[in-house]
Amino acid sequence: MNQQRRARQPERRGFVLATMLCCTAVLVAFLGLAIDSAYLEFAKTRMQTAADAAALGGAQQIRNGTGGAATAARADATLNGFTGGVNGVTVTVNSPPLSGYSTADSTAVEVIIAQQIPTFFM
Repeated sequence: MNQQRRARQPERRGFVLATMLCCTAVLVAFLGLAIDSAYLEFAKTRMQTAADAAALGGAQQIRNGTGGAATAARADATLNGFTGGVNGVTVTVNSPPLSGYSTADSTAVEVIIAQQIPTFFM
Protein backbone atom coordinates (compact mmCIF):
# COMPACT_ATOMS: atom_id res chain seq x y z
CA MET A 1 0.00 0.00 0.00
CA ASN A 2 2.83 2.42 0.84
CA GLN A 3 4.41 1.79 -2.56
CA GLN A 4 1.18 2.67 -4.36
CA ARG A 5 0.77 5.96 -2.46
CA ARG A 6 4.32 7.08 -3.31
CA ALA A 7 3.84 6.30 -6.96
CA ARG A 8 0.82 8.61 -7.21
CA GLN A 9 2.41 11.64 -5.47
CA PRO A 10 4.22 14.13 -7.70
CA GLU A 11 7.94 14.45 -7.21
CA ARG A 12 8.78 17.56 -5.09
CA ARG A 13 12.50 17.20 -4.72
CA GLY A 14 14.44 20.42 -5.41
CA PHE A 15 11.56 22.80 -4.68
CA VAL A 16 13.31 24.36 -1.69
CA LEU A 17 16.55 24.74 -3.64
CA ALA A 18 14.82 26.49 -6.55
CA THR A 19 12.94 28.80 -4.18
CA MET A 20 16.09 29.70 -2.26
CA LEU A 21 17.96 30.47 -5.50
CA CYS A 22 15.21 32.84 -6.63
CA CYS A 23 15.07 34.55 -3.23
CA THR A 24 18.86 34.84 -3.10
CA ALA A 25 18.93 36.47 -6.54
CA VAL A 26 16.35 39.05 -5.43
CA LEU A 27 18.23 39.75 -2.19
CA VAL A 28 21.54 40.21 -4.04
CA ALA A 29 19.85 42.63 -6.45
CA PHE A 30 18.51 44.71 -3.55
CA LEU A 31 21.92 44.63 -1.88
CA GLY A 32 23.53 45.91 -5.08
CA LEU A 33 20.96 48.69 -5.33
CA ALA A 34 21.57 49.67 -1.71
CA ILE A 35 25.35 49.75 -2.17
CA ASP A 36 25.14 51.81 -5.36
CA SER A 37 22.65 54.25 -3.84
CA ALA A 38 24.79 54.74 -0.76
CA TYR A 39 27.92 55.28 -2.85
CA LEU A 40 26.19 57.83 -5.08
CA GLU A 41 24.89 59.71 -2.03
CA PHE A 42 28.41 59.70 -0.53
CA ALA A 43 29.89 61.08 -3.78
CA LYS A 44 27.16 63.74 -3.95
CA THR A 45 27.92 64.83 -0.39
CA ARG A 46 31.65 65.08 -1.15
CA MET A 47 30.96 67.21 -4.24
CA GLN A 48 28.59 69.48 -2.31
CA THR A 49 31.16 69.95 0.46
CA ALA A 50 33.88 70.80 -2.06
CA ALA A 51 31.57 73.24 -3.89
CA ASP A 52 30.62 74.95 -0.62
CA ALA A 53 34.27 75.30 0.43
CA ALA A 54 35.23 76.63 -3.00
CA ALA A 55 32.43 79.19 -2.96
CA LEU A 56 33.46 80.38 0.49
CA GLY A 57 37.09 80.65 -0.62
CA GLY A 58 36.13 82.64 -3.71
CA ALA A 59 33.85 84.96 -1.73
CA GLN A 60 36.63 85.52 0.82
CA GLN A 61 38.98 86.60 -1.98
CA ILE A 62 36.40 89.13 -3.19
CA ARG A 63 35.80 90.50 0.32
CA ASN A 64 39.55 90.84 0.91
CA GLY A 65 39.78 92.92 -2.25
CA THR A 66 42.58 90.80 -3.69
CA GLY A 67 40.57 89.55 -6.69
CA GLY A 68 41.03 86.16 -8.29
CA ALA A 69 37.84 84.64 -6.92
CA ALA A 70 37.65 82.03 -9.66
CA THR A 71 41.27 80.98 -9.13
CA ALA A 72 40.79 80.72 -5.37
CA ALA A 73 37.56 78.76 -5.80
CA ARG A 74 39.20 76.28 -8.18
CA ALA A 75 42.15 75.93 -5.78
CA ASP A 76 39.79 75.14 -2.90
CA ALA A 77 37.93 72.60 -5.03
CA THR A 78 41.26 70.96 -5.85
CA LEU A 79 42.16 70.83 -2.15
CA ASN A 80 38.93 68.89 -1.62
CA GLY A 81 39.76 66.37 -4.36
CA PHE A 82 37.92 67.83 -7.37
CA THR A 83 40.27 69.22 -10.01
CA GLY A 84 38.59 70.50 -13.15
CA GLY A 85 39.41 68.39 -16.22
CA VAL A 86 40.71 65.40 -14.22
CA ASN A 87 38.64 62.17 -14.05
CA GLY A 88 35.70 63.82 -15.79
CA VAL A 89 35.32 66.56 -13.17
CA THR A 90 34.00 69.97 -14.20
CA VAL A 91 34.29 72.94 -11.87
CA THR A 92 32.25 75.99 -12.89
CA VAL A 93 32.72 79.25 -11.00
CA ASN A 94 30.20 82.07 -11.42
CA SER A 95 30.66 85.45 -9.77
CA PRO A 96 27.99 86.78 -9.30
CA PRO A 97 25.88 83.62 -9.24
CA LEU A 98 23.67 82.78 -12.20
CA SER A 99 20.96 81.20 -10.02
CA GLY A 100 19.65 81.45 -6.49
CA TYR A 101 19.00 84.33 -4.13
CA SER A 102 22.30 86.17 -4.60
CA THR A 103 22.26 86.81 -8.34
CA ALA A 104 22.50 90.58 -7.80
CA ASP A 105 25.24 90.34 -5.12
CA SER A 106 28.63 91.07 -6.68
CA THR A 107 30.45 89.64 -3.65
CA ALA A 108 28.78 86.22 -3.94
CA VAL A 109 30.31 83.22 -5.69
CA GLU A 110 28.57 80.16 -7.10
CA VAL A 111 30.56 76.97 -7.65
CA ILE A 112 29.13 73.97 -9.48
CA ILE A 113 31.05 70.70 -9.40
CA ALA A 114 29.94 67.83 -11.64
CA GLN A 115 31.36 64.36 -12.26
CA GLN A 116 30.06 61.14 -13.76
CA ILE A 117 30.11 58.50 -11.01
CA PRO A 118 30.29 54.85 -12.09
CA THR A 119 28.16 52.34 -10.25
CA PHE A 120 29.31 48.94 -9.02
CA PHE A 121 26.30 46.73 -9.61
CA MET A 122 23.60 48.59 -11.52
